[in-house]
Amino acid sequence: YSEGTSFLPLTSDDEFTAPPVFMELGNWIAVRDGDWKLTVERESLEPTHCFNLKDDPFEMNNCVNQGGTEQAKLHALIKDWWTHVNKVKHY
Repeated sequence: YSEGTSFLPLTSDDEFTAPPVFMELGNWIAVRDGDWKLTVERESLEPTHCFNLKDDPFEMNNCVNQGGTEQAKLHALIKDWWTHVNKVKHY
């Protein structure tokens, strides 16, 4: 079994919505969903960076704790993903 997303809609006229993308680098975990990206510390899962990539494609203006509902949504995604990853690691 391998997790993933079907790209079949890209080859037809069906609408394709890209799933969130999760990244790990050093002591950080990040998620990008649509125009937004959130980075958290690996151990505490506390947010460190938040960017609206549509308005700030070069990530110059960190809006952590100012991202409102988008930051909260991304934070929940990371927490759920991290819980899932840690369960899978232990099998």
